[in-house]
Amino acid sequence: MNDINKFQELLKKTLEIAKNQKNRMEVQTIKDIFAEWELSDSQLDEISGYLAANQIEVAGYVQPEELKILEKDSDPGKPYEPKKINSKDSVYLKDYLEELAGITEGSREEEIRLLHRMKQGDSAAKQRYIELNLRRVVEIAEEYKNRGMTAEDLIQEGNMALIQSIQELPAADDIEQVQRHVYETIRDHLAESVKEQQENDTMENAVMKKMNRLYASLKKLESQLGRKANITELADYMKITEDEIQDILELSADTITLGEHKPQDHHSY
Repeated sequence: MNDINKFQELLKKTLEIAKNQKNRMEVQTIKDIFAEWELSDSQLDEISGYLAANQIEVAGYVQPEELKILEKDSDPGKPYEPKKINSKDSVYLKDYLEELAGITEGSREEEIRLLHRMKQGDSAAKQRYIELNLRRVVEIAEEYKNRGMTAEDLIQEGNMALIQSIQELPAADDIEQVQRHVYETIRDHLAESVKEQQENDTMENAVMKKMNRLYASLKKLESQLGRKANITELADYMKITEDEIQDILELSADTITLGEHKPQDHHSY
């Protein structure tokens, strides 16, 4: 896949569709959404595994036997206890964190075996590696909290970045180098996501300021004129063009009534 951004958008869309379908999705639906990508079996497994990790039941998706074997090879370890994220967590997020708490730590030996198998194209190894790193995504997501994105959105974006990170693994068979690559990919993606959200928020705030100024100007003119101001009077008062007034009105969710122009004015509104 050569268009990572588009892939991530489709992955996000797939997750949203599944949530609207009571957390259930057919494998065929996934194929339809990613039709232009002509998904390989391995890629389909990765997407299905991602959805399953996000508590989505994928009808027709069978966990490979190899993955069950890998899970038996892992050390029992200590159950993972994710850090709490200070936010108004949704029911979905709380359930997700509880599910992660049931995942046991993988040993260094298991991760090395997974790395070798991933480089051989083993989809089961990729799914297991993703599972082992879902907890790390939560921890990294915490680093970006209180920057305009919800904990749930940060984790979802981080999970997508996790999947993307294993598409192009470093050539060296060094587990530390692989981990650095994965974590840096997640952090870079989250930083970009936060930046985009902040830019959107800034734009929305600017629009709200324009709307609030328009409302205040309308109220003041109505008080001065004893009637509703027309678009020409409003534009003159606000020192902006009529087109700009129209743009603001179109962005408003409310219906705003302006006064009529005089008969000789050909720009009736």
